[in-house]
Amino acid sequence: MKLSKVTKKINELDEFYAEVEGENLYIRQRSDGDYFVRFNLKSNDLYEDGYIDGTILARHLNDSALEVLKIIRKYLNEREKQQKYILPLGVDREGDANYLGINPNGLSVSYVNDPSVYTQEELDAAKEQFPAIANLIEEIKEPH
Repeated sequence: MKLSKVTKKINELDEFYAEVEGENLYIRQRSDGDYFVRFNLKSNDLYEDGYIDGTILARHLNDSALEVLKIIRKYLNEREKQQKYILPLGVDREGDANYLGINPNGLSVSYVNDPSVYTQEELDAAKEQFPAIANLIEEIKEPH
């Protein structure tokens, strides 16, 4: 399930709407805009890297709160099954591995042992955002 489908399904609910801000997905109440759920789109763990407001959950338990959580869980389960890729650039003079990092604000080179991991969907979006490096992405991507 694509993120656009997730936001569409949630936006169809009466009590909530979804919006992406940076690397986070927020599920907000229509009544006051307070967020019920927040999670990092780079993570597959809603509970470790996210937030669920217990008060809002209790208030909407019989409404669509559980439906929201089911939609998100389905999205995360499908994402976990997708092939993941890293973008190695090579090794520098000091012997440190270098990786290409892609984010909504641009590109970066990271010198870390734990590189960013991307799905093919994320790489396709990056190729559209940065067409000059589309071939580079395909040439250097490696399964993670």
